[in-house]
Amino acid sequence: MDGMVGDDEETDLAGDIATASPGWEAIEAALRDVYGDQQPLHWGSDPAARLGGNEPLDGISAYRAERGRPHWHLVTFGLSELYRKELEEPSISGFGLELTLRLARPPDEAQPPRWALAMLRHLAGYVDRSGQVLEPGHHLNANGPIARDRDTALSGLLFVADPELPPIETPNGRVEFVQAVGVTLDELVAIEAWDSARFAELLATRDPLHVTDLARTSVLADPATAAAVRAATDRDGSSMGALSTERLQVTGDGRALELAVSPQIAGYLGRLMHGRLLHERPLTVRAPHIEVLFEPAPVAEWKRDGEAIVVDTTPALAREIAGTVGARPGVYGFRALPGFTIRVQ
Repeated sequence: MDGMVGDDEETDLAGDIATASPGWEAIEAALRDVYGDQQPLHWGSDPAARLGGNEPLDGISAYRAERGRPHWHLVTFGLSELYRKELEEPSISGFGLELTLRLARPPDEAQPPRWALAMLRHLAGYVDRSGQVLEPGHHLNANGPIARDRDTALSGLLFVADPELPPIETPNGRVEFVQAVGVTLDELVAIEAWDSARFAELLATRDPLHVTDLARTSVLADPATAAAVRAATDRDGSSMGALSTERLQVTGDGRALELAVSPQIAGYLGRLMHGRLLHERPLTVRAPHIEVLFEPAPVAEWKRDGEAIVVDTTPALAREIAGTVGARPGVYGFRALPGFTIRVQ
């Protein structure tokens, strides 16, 4: 998700929140349970998708939260069905979620920074365009600071269930509140190599509300914490069983097979061989029209299974891939499976 965030100079503070919608009212009712009669700041979208525009959100509200530490609590409106029921699935409202973000609030800050609003809108646009629903446990690399032009080590996002907003049942179906949490690059690598839910639990021991603070340093800077995470990773392996990409090409025949992937996906492949295949767990790389499944097996070979390519992966092959494939462009072959290559481009 290159260029994921940035300042949105056209985001204007709206006036009253005007709605006669059951979905919107259900979300506001859930927020009243937390904030009472507090009137949030609200930014509307002009125009929203329901009015023929390109903006997937109808708006974002920001509440002043004092619990734990002073922070902004931002909540989106529009990934769920706010107005009439339009989708056929009765149990889920729209995409079944709204996004939230808790952001540390300095004493003199009158409203949240525009980069935070722009980031939530970008994430909502990704969900709307791709149909990929963000869920607790998902994570992504922002390919740079989550706040453009800010001095911060946070360059990724981990998604968790909002700790104060449980899922709600609305007249249009169920809505879950999924909170984005800023993480550092080394934390993101640890999440991928280990387990996102358990890493979120680790972060929660320091901050139960998962407030994103641009000044935060990595929890792995503490040697004891880093050692505990490494030991847990070696013991448990990785829970990251699938990669999604639009840059996957498969060429070959019965004698040769080549996978062409981006440097980012290649980096994942190299790292996840340890956490998945060497723990006898499969790993899937998905693209819009094909997927490649690495399966633990006693004999290394490849075969087609419908629209999928299955690479039977022995421990020897997994170690070769882990030891050679990374983000550096090139073509990599393997002694454990002659004729099989991975091209990083």
